[in-house]
Amino acid sequence: MKNKTKTQWIFDILLLAMGLFYLIGINTFFSPCAVTGDEPMSCHWAGRAISVFASVLLILGGVHCGAIGIKRRQGVSMSIIVVALSAVAIPGHAIRLCMMSDMRCRQVMLPWVIICSVVTAIVALLDVLLVREKKESVL
Repeated sequence: MKNKTKTQWIFDILLLAMGLFYLIGINTFFSPCAVTGDEPMSCHWAGRAISVFASVLLILGGVHCGAIGIKRRQGVSMSIIVVALSAVAIPGHAIRLCMMSDMRCRQVMLPWVIICSVVTAIVALLDVLLVREKKESVL
């Protein structure tokens, strides 16, 4: 197994940390509206769906850390981009949020999902573009 460069280690840690932050955040700090009454609101289910996407991002971050070879790492990074940007379409589009604009799901969860997804996609894109194979010298 070839040794990873410092840049590769940085991207490994960043992508793993982004997935972990995403998963912890959607279940604690940036959760949707609290369940009231007998039945949860639709934004609750949007939060659960985002938890699934965050779990997939965390798993892909771990796979990225263990991937051997630049092409495999770039493939995992490209899948991270697709999953992160797909997560943006869940709250408010695929699953409705609360109608009132002052609800927690619209003021906290939705902006956080957009920001975290875009930042994760940018980090993965930078990994694809910046990390290259080392050229071995002939001498």
